Parts: sequence; C-alpha cells; structure tokens
Amino acid sequence: MLKLNAIQKRHWLHQHPELSGNERETARQIVDWLRPLKPTQLMAPIGGRSVWAIWDSGKPGRHIMFRAELDALPIEEESVIEYASVNKGISHKCGHDGHMAILLELACRIVSEGIEKGKVSLMFQSAEETGQGAGRVVSDPLFKENRPDEAFALHNLPGYPLHTILSKGGVFCAASIGLKLLFKGHTSHASEPEKGKNPAQAIGQFIVCLPERVRQLGLHSHTFYTITHINLGDESFGVSAGEGEVWMTIRSLSNNEMRGLLQAIESQANELAHQQSLVLEVSKHESFLATTNHKEQEEVIRQACQQLGLEVRTLPEPNLWSEDFGVFLDEVPGALLGLGSGEGCFPLHHPFYDFPDEIINTGARLFWQILINRL
Repeated sequence: MLKLNAIQKRHWLHQHPELSGNERETARQIVDWLRPLKPTQLMAPIGGRSVWAIWDSGKPGRHIMFRAELDALPIEEESVIEYASVNKGISHKCGHDGHMAILLELACRIVSEGIEKGKVSLMFQSAEETGQGAGRVVSDPLFKENRPDEAFALHNLPGYPLHTILSKGGVFCAASIGLKLLFKGHTSHASEPEKGKNPAQAIGQFIVCLPERVRQLGLHSHTFYTITHINLGDESFGVSAGEGEVWMTIRSLSNNEMRGLLQAIESQANELAHQQSLVLEVSKHESFLATTNHKEQEEVIRQACQQLGLEVRTLPEPNLWSEDFGVFLDEVPGALLGLGSGEGCFPLHHPFYDFPDEIINTGARLFWQILINRL
C-alpha cells in the first residue's frame, strides 16, 4: 500500500469497519502501519484482538499510554461518501476510525521528534462497544508486565464546536449494564391457558410496578433504567406462551447506586416469578464501569490546552453514555476528554454520522503536548 497520510488512513478504516471482537483486518492494518515506525515492542494481539505499541527511550521516566478503539457498530451506513463502508450493515458511526487516525498521527510524531526519557505507548483496543475489550487487555499478562503509569484517551463529541476540548473532573461517563430477564413457564393450547404457565402477566406486572419500586430507593435522577426489548412466546395463535424475555439497560453515575438499582430490579422480578410459579433467569451483558477522571491528569489536559491555545469547556454534567476506558482508569491514573466534532455534526450512532477529518490533527497535537509535558 502507498504511504498514506492520517486522513487517508482514516478513510481506509472507515471503509473497512468490523464489529467488536472481530477486528481482524483492522488490527492487521494497524500493525502494518506501525511496524515501519519501529516501536520497541509491538504486541499483537493482546487481550483478544487489541494492538499495543511501546516506544522506550531507554532512560528512566514515566510510561504514558494513549488509547483508541478498533471496533465499529452494527449500523447500515446511509451517508453517500466515496469511502463509505463496504461491509453491509457495519459502519464506523462512533468515530473510532478517527480516534485510531489520531493515534497513528501521534505515532509518526513520536518517531520524527523522539522522546528524551521514559516510555510512550499506543493502545488500539478491541471491543469497546460491548464493554469487553478493556477488561481483556488489563487481564492480559502482557499488560501487567508493561503496566503504564498514566493513561489518556479522547472521544469526539458532536454538538460542540470543532476543536473545542470538553473536560470534566470526576465522573466523565456513566456506568451501565445490559440485563436480560427470562421468565420461564411452559406452553399450553391457547384454548386451555390454565394448563400452562404463561409469563405474560408477570412481565406486565413487572413493567407496571417497577417504577414505584425504583422511586422508593430515592436514587439520583441520573440512576435509571430503560426497557429496550420484550419478547413473549412464538408467533402462533394456537399456543399460549411458555417463555418471555425483557431486555433493559440500567445506568448510573455511581457504581454503588448501580448495585442498588440492580438489586431492586432482580428482587421485583424474582417476587413476581415466584408468585406465578415461574423460573427466572437473569444474565448481565455489556457491563461498563463509570469512567472517572483523576484530578492530576485532568489538570494535565487543561494545561496542555492552554499551551496550544485550545478552548476548554467544562461539561456541566457527566455523559450518560458509557465508555470502557473506565476499566483502565480503575487500574492507573488518567483521564478521558471530549473533542468537539462540530455543532452541525450528526450525533453518534446516527446512520449519517461521519468523523470530521479536520480534528485529527487537533487530537494528535494535544496528545503530543500532554506527552512532552509528562515526560
């Protein structure tokens, strides 16, 4: 492949998206772009399909890590652009292609300008969207052997002016868990429902009664649940349903309040299942810790922005969406920042969303300034 600039790399990544945990070609291409830059260590894979490159100056100093994400979303792209996704039903609608391009541009600068002491590493992490990737990385022995001293990441934020940096001390993103509640009875002929155990009534009562149960907990308004899917029985007029499933997401800015909400939901479901002689099975999916920024690293970001003349805005409230960078911040000090991607930019996960190329250099410059300040 011809030598590409950061924008061209972003377009290639956008055109070839892959879902969480299946980022084979994305990871392979990242490795191909990194190898000529001769990192001291190039670990691929680590923690599943993630890629980690480390440049070591050979002199004592901090080890600073920057992270981007590899995965795309199961969304059909509707935007008409020449580098549109070639993979049907999959597209980069969260901007991970742009985040990777920022780190690739940073890698070039690391090599061209060098570091005088310490280490810098770039983590291209798999499976962020499902909340599984960061946990797999930090559990990998390779991560434990090369544990960084600090970690930084960014996420583009539509609705804010281009190049504006969005900062927030403490919680930056909410914790969340996906729940599946399976109510199991048994089928019967639809003309003889009394001979079966149809979970419809239990599910209906669960949905109606849960708001009051949660209200009694006195939780913060940012601790809440959203029912996302309900399925009951099979598509048949002759069979009374024997199983029913409720999917829901719970989220909070507090890991403690998350536990309280989860307990209330499970208790409500168990009581109703027991009353109607049903079996309840609860499973958890796509679990995210709250992403909580560390004070010192938050100040590091603000200082670097001031040096570069970048506008910094303080988010008045944490984001209610989740990010698994919180797993890294539970391990090492660090911070996640927002990078404005335009007031007219389509929102994240929208079929017309596209990462703006003009902020690639902004992100890379900011990360470089943070790096030289810390080293």
